Amino acid sequence: MGFKINSAMWNSIFAVPACLVDEHLTRLSGQQLKVFIYVLRHNDEDVDEKKISSGTGMSVADVKDAMSYWISEGIILRDGDSFQVKNEKQTEQKKQKEKSIQTEKTKTATTVIDAPVIQPTYEQIAARLLEDTTLKALFNEVQIKLGRTIGYSDQAKIIMLHDDYCLPPEVILTILEYCIKNGKPSLAYAFAVGKDWANEGINNLDLVDEKIKELRADERMWKKFEAMFTVDPPRYTDFRFSFLKKWRNVNKQSFELIHYAYELTIEKINKPEFRYMNTILESWKANDYKTPEDVIKDKENGKNNSQANGKNNNVRNFGNGNNKKGNGNNKNISYDSEKVRLSAQAPIEYKRRQRNGK
Repeated sequence: MGFKINSAMWNSIFAVPACLVDEHLTRLSGQQLKVFIYVLRHNDEDVDEKKISSGTGMSVADVKDAMSYWISEGIILRDGDSFQVKNEKQTEQKKQKEKSIQTEKTKTATTVIDAPVIQPTYEQIAARLLEDTTLKALFNEVQIKLGRTIGYSDQAKIIMLHDDYCLPPEVILTILEYCIKNGKPSLAYAFAVGKDWANEGINNLDLVDEKIKELRADERMWKKFEAMFTVDPPRYTDFRFSFLKKWRNVNKQSFELIHYAYELTIEKINKPEFRYMNTILESWKANDYKTPEDVIKDKENGKNNSQANGKNNNVRNFGNGNNKKGNGNNKNISYDSEKVRLSAQAPIEYKRRQRNGK
């Protein structure tokens, strides 16, 4: 059983481009199809986002997002605040103007210029996709990896990574894969990562692979540190990890020693202050302590030496016959130490107390 349109509806019609069905229908969301049909119906009018919102029952934000698909495909053109379905009679002059704008943004070197990056407009994105077919393929790959269509904001971020930060498509896709595997399937996050890496000069696959290996090693380092705790491990922050990386990679200190410094820090100041830990660990590095046992052993030796020194001081004070009253080196001594010593060694003599002088 097939379906047909009621012939009574043919009193008023408008044409639909065949490419809508042949190329786009399988990829479209309901909202993208609605905005296209509405603009197509009113193609000879000035149609802005508010009118499309009113005519389709969609919010203005949803209209913008849905419209970005058609603009990126070059099917709908934006003229100021209004939209029109692409006309094959579009002037060559407008094309050349859009192309010249993008030509100025084309990369001329592999380094990133330290200048403000301006988000491209709808028209500029559409022009770039017409100029560079690899960008269109990149958009499709991104949509496959994210499992959804991408709107204007996401498209603009991809264009900026490619044109302004000089990252090739394969690098952008690798960065996106890394973010997705880290549980952050967001182009906003991927853009921030890509921007930072580009500014570090990481702009090819070899450098990206090295960076990802380094980050994976960092993740393993922090997880191993966390595994030292049975309860309440410290929360990860970049600031804290910078200390851990220094202790492990520069000071070559063991996780056991670092964990012991953490316990002492909690004992002393009752909070996980990594700067306080750093003071402890730097002191241990200066004393060449390798393990917690080294710290404990040296602490015990210090106590024993302190006790021994205390005994020696007592012997010097009370067992030296030279410390007699009147000796020039000890003028302030008010007792005869030799007399005290002899008195202490003499046999104990008991005497009965006499009453009334008897």
